[in-house]
Amino acid sequence: MLLSKLYIRTFGCQMNEYDSNKMSDVLKHS
Repeated sequence: MLLSKLYIRTFGCQMNEYDSNKMSDVLKHS
């Protein structure tokens, strides 16, 4: 299994945090 490191820094409102979580899920499953 390939291990990779992912770090997303979130700025701004709550919606940005939601988008960051969504993006990390997409990247993890790709």
